[in-house]
Amino acid sequence: MNDILESMEEENFTTPENNVTNESLKRHLTTVTPFSKYLAMILFVALPFVGFWLGMQYQETEKDEGYLPKTEYGENSSSREEQNHQTQQETENDSPYTIQNCEDITFPDSKDNCYFDYAQSRDNSNLCQHILDPERKTQCFDYLSQTDEEILEVYTLSSLPEALGIGDAGEVFFSIGYAGVLEKANIKVYEVTKSGEVVKELGVLNDDGENGDLASGDYLYGGTFDIGPFGNEQEIHYQATLEFPLDDSINTSSELHTFYITRFPTEQIPNFTPIFSEEMVLNEVLVSFKDNVTPDRIEEIVNDIDGTIVDVIYGLNVYEIGLTTNSADEVLRVVEILERYTEVEYAEPNGITSID
Repeated sequence: MNDILESMEEENFTTPENNVTNESLKRHLTTVTPFSKYLAMILFVALPFVGFWLGMQYQETEKDEGYLPKTEYGENSSSREEQNHQTQQETENDSPYTIQNCEDITFPDSKDNCYFDYAQSRDNSNLCQHILDPERKTQCFDYLSQTDEEILEVYTLSSLPEALGIGDAGEVFFSIGYAGVLEKANIKVYEVTKSGEVVKELGVLNDDGENGDLASGDYLYGGTFDIGPFGNEQEIHYQATLEFPLDDSINTSSELHTFYITRFPTEQIPNFTPIFSEEMVLNEVLVSFKDNVTPDRIEEIVNDIDGTIVDVIYGLNVYEIGLTTNSADEVLRVVEILERYTEVEYAEPNGITSID
């Protein structure tokens, strides 16, 4: 009997010392310590990087064993063709599309395509030369030759300066650019009549960074030529022709550029000093005259307001007229007087704009 009672006591009752031990162990296992916080944080940050590294190692192993296509030119061509087919499908569905290398070039029917964006953004018309596969290289050149005139955008032919004085001669820089066609053009400048008939060839514009061109390979062609002298006031017209050797169907000409032989200044006269305020130049107005107003009549109008032509922006038909005034009220009064002339297109103060 005593043995049974002793056994029941051992199973159902604990001493105070044992109870304290159990409670301490429970608290130890359920308490969040600083060490456990730091350990959890380290694992949270480190595990994604470890997983990424293991994935890259696995991918390299698969490539080395031949299970994945290699990306070097000439290796695993069948896998490369499958990748190109997938790339083309992505190109047709998503726009814009970024090409990673020349081997990824695809040739969809649309002329508004990834290859033009890729090549033109890098100012490189010879990307085809980097393709090793002869068949694809031929396909590349054939595709480039399929461009048409709707894609070609010819910029305006310009010159610096825009005018020469009567009896003057000097060097004139001509420039023009175009976009939409990757092929390099042969560009010449001609003096022409107002109806576009050729008078004489002026010379060739280049995109080589030499012979007057500013930078090589930027599709902006330039050249410097000796112009003049001319014995009387007149307008001379120049035109550029663009010829594309690989596709003569897109050969074209620019619009006419007008060059002026004039009695008026071709640059700001040195003895005029602008007087600036916060809003305008206090001794100057800007005037545009209507077409076919003669130089003599322009001089008469300028003399009527006691002004002086200090500079002309010929391409915009804007005359800078210097005045003897030094106040905004006087400038506005002169503007009102000029607006009364039927020959004046518009007159306004030379305003000052703040970029603040």
